[in-house]
Amino acid sequence: NEKTSLARNKNNITGKITTSPLFHRKILTEYSKIDKRTNAITISTENSLEKTINEVKFHIVCCEKMKKLKTLALIGLDGVGKTSLAKMISEEAGILGFTCKVVHFYHENILYKFLRMTGLVKLEEDKAAYAKSRKFHKANKNKTSLFKASLRFLDSYIQYIFFLSTNPSKILIFDRFFDDYVVNFNVNKVLGSDFFERIVPKIDK
Repeated sequence: NEKTSLARNKNNITGKITTSPLFHRKILTEYSKIDKRTNAITISTENSLEKTINEVKFHIVCCEKMKKLKTLALIGLDGVGKTSLAKMISEEAGILGFTCKVVHFYHENILYKFLRMTGLVKLEEDKAAYAKSRKFHKANKNKTSLFKASLRFLDSYIQYIFFLSTNPSKILIFDRFFDDYVVNFNVNKVLGSDFFERIVPKIDK
């Protein structure tokens, strides 16, 4: 900032233009323009030298890791911060010059949407079916249909392949992944859940 710039200036000699706060303000404004134009990585040097160096190292390490990354999956319970973390990683990648796509397919069933689009399933029928399924699940807490589980897994596999093929130059960040299904299936005692665990796609990180 202006105050630090003045204090650290080596040519801070009375009578020179470098002692003018206005001069430093103008200089800083010009550097800010370059920052916006080039999308440069901006490092704050207001703190100690050690903190500044650590921040530089952090960006270098992130850059090296991003170079090796194509797919990243964030898994876990609701509320642990997966979505927030995905956003932060995507923003950091952008600063370093990489492009990311955050993918949500866990709750986005395309087969279900397709049935809706074709008119084979109506919204009113959806609501009735949902209410009916809720009653069923309450009565059968530890039972989940193998057929339904297979459809959900297949649906996500289709989307997974689609996102991989349509984003060849982007880092894909999956907000929830197939492992979350496996947890769900195991908890709900789905028959053959160990099979689903074996066919979870491989991911970089």
